[in-house]
Amino acid sequence: MSTKAIILAAGKSSRLYPLTIDTPKGLLDVAGVQPIVRIVHLLNKEGIEDITVVVGHKKEKIMSALGSAVTFHDFLDFETKNNFHTLWSIREKIVGDTLILYSDVIFESALLKKVLAPYAGDIALVIDTSAFRPESPRVRIDHGLITKIGKGKRTVTKEGFTCNFLGMTKLSPQGAKEFVKAMESLVENPDAYYSDAVSILIQNKIPVIPIDIAGLRWIEIDTLEELETARRLMKEIA
Repeated sequence: MSTKAIILAAGKSSRLYPLTIDTPKGLLDVAGVQPIVRIVHLLNKEGIEDITVVVGHKKEKIMSALGSAVTFHDFLDFETKNNFHTLWSIREKIVGDTLILYSDVIFESALLKKVLAPYAGDIALVIDTSAFRPESPRVRIDHGLITKIGKGKRTVTKEGFTCNFLGMTKLSPQGAKEFVKAMESLVENPDAYYSDAVSILIQNKIPVIPIDIAGLRWIEIDTLEELETARRLMKEIA
């Protein structure tokens, strides 16, 4: 079974207001490209055609931009819920080889090639050990396994963490089953993030391996400063 991709693109991205009041973050102009459109293009170049985009805020604009290139899933609770519930709403698609991505990441094309290479593990998080970014999601690695993951971007401390998480998760068929099972216990928590499901896997002694893309460039866009950084990066890697 070939790899499928799920792109989370439902959020309001209020930290980028007023830019995102009428435009989803994945459709912002980043040096002439729109992040989510570029991600779909890169996935297609790697042979991934089964792509589902979870939409919510200004969904009609994403649907217009991507058209028939992807399948859409409408997440109705995007006003009040976090990315855990966004992903939970499409759990029936988390089957087989699956790659989960955010819609707002600019990265070198070589990064995706590395992520999609074969790895000996069922659940893998894409991480970067080359430079710790306090503004990005965080993980800790011990003895070749991920042993801790931060929730969102709530702190700016490195304490207890060793590197950054790019928001990409790669699952084998068995890993997909384990991941959905871990999510089940969080359904009643309105404040859950999908990183909480990873924490449950770790607590249950289920191996979560890192895919280190150190040296390859990327940026997740959550602030105006990150948007400007993304625009500079895009000009360099275009």
